[in-house]
Amino acid sequence: MYSDDADPEWEGIAIYILWYDSQSELVFFRDVPVSVSIEIFIYEMNWETQQKEIIRCVYSGKVQIDSSGTDIRIPFEDINANPDTDKNFGTGKVIVHTPEQGDFSHEFQVLALYQEPAK
Repeated sequence: MYSDDADPEWEGIAIYILWYDSQSELVFFRDVPVSVSIEIFIYEMNWETQQKEIIRCVYSGKVQIDSSGTDIRIPFEDINANPDTDKNFGTGKVIVHTPEQGDFSHEFQVLALYQEPAK
């Protein structure tokens, strides 16, 4: 999660991508255009099968980054989760489209889909 100002409330989620080469060494780059697709879903856990069952997509987007140090920020207002009916967690998938090596994907957990209402 991230906060852009001095107040302590979170404004959205941040996705950080670590880049590794074939020898598992960190890779750093600048001025290389890389397209990243992101989807975030609400799910329920099926305890019988021990599998996540996707309910619906609450965010789908594509961003362009140009360095290995770029984080991707998604404001809560861009995520279509409903605090009245949806649990405040989800799962996501990021697909990195590289210019020469092809596509790479990774699934991740989202710890907050919206800012908790004040009590």
